Amino acid sequence: MNIGLLGGSFDPVHSGHIYLANEVVRQTDIEAVWFIPAGKHPFKHRKMELPFQDRYALLQKVIRKYPYFKALPIDAQEDSPSYTDELIIRLQKHYPDHKFYFIIGTDLLAELPRWHNSQWLLENVDFVIVNRPGHAPQQELLPPKNIIVEITPQYVSSTKLRDRIAKNLPIDKFVPEEIEAEVNKLYSKSFLQR
Repeated sequence: MNIGLLGGSFDPVHSGHIYLANEVVRQTDIEAVWFIPAGKHPFKHRKMELPFQDRYALLQKVIRKYPYFKALPIDAQEDSPSYTDELIIRLQKHYPDHKFYFIIGTDLLAELPRWHNSQWLLENVDFVIVNRPGHAPQQELLPPKNIIVEITPQYVSSTKLRDRIAKNLPIDKFVPEEIEAEVNKLYSKSFLQR
C-alpha cells in the first residue's frame, strides 16, 4: 500500500490538515495518510501548548470518520527531537509491504538541507510537495523524487487558532465541528495556567 506520512505538532489539528490529506489521496496514487504528531519538534523551540496525549486524542477524534486516515503515536516521547529519517526507517522495518511518501509544504523546501541526515532523505525518500501560500515550488529546491500536489490555499494555521482562542474569537470555520468545543476548552485552560 502507498502511504503518505503527514508529520507535525498538530497543536491543534485543524481543518486545513484534513483538507490537505484528503487532496493528497484524491490527486495521487497514495491510498492512505498516516498522521504523526511530534513529541518534540527539532526546529520549533516553543513548548507545545498541549501534551502529546491531548493532541493525539484530538487528532484521533477528527480522523475516525475517514477509513484511509490513521494516527500513529510512534513519536510520543517528548524528551528527544523527532527526526524524519529515523521515523521512516522505523516504519519501513515495521511495515515492509508499504511504500512511504513524506508530505511537506513548499514552505519547508528551503529547510530540507538542515534536516537530520538530509542527504539520506533526499536519496531514499519520495516526497509529496503541497503548495503553501506565498511559497512557489522552486525547481532547484525540489527533492529528486517528488510528486507535486496543488491545493486551494487554506489560510488557517495552529498558531492562528491559538491566537483566536486567546482573544476569545470564534474558531468554528477553522476546526472540525466534532472537536471545536474541546479545542476551545483545552487551549483556554492552557492559557490560563501560564
